[in-house]
Amino acid sequence: QINRETRGVDSPTDVLSFCFQDDFVEPGVLGDVQFENIEEYYCLGDMVLDVEYVARRCEEDRVRFEEEEERRKKEEEEGVVVEVVEEEV
Repeated sequence: QINRETRGVDSPTDVLSFCFQDDFVEPGVLGDVQFENIEEYYCLGDMVLDVEYVARRCEEDRVRFEEEEERRKKEEEEGVVVEVVEEEV
């Protein structure tokens, strides 16, 4: 719901972040320190985590990893050689 309301994307996501500071200079460069007696302390904003979504994705990734490991082991046992070719960029 928050993703739809704030970004117009009607699908779940793991993390949403919201900046508190309107006076940042450019990405990666912050404006003035926000608290007088604490040097270099910034309140950057809020982060919203969809814990259920993250847990579900972790489980999906774990299952996928285990299936891939099982496939590789089977290929090794059968003597299948997989050649990895790296492309130059």
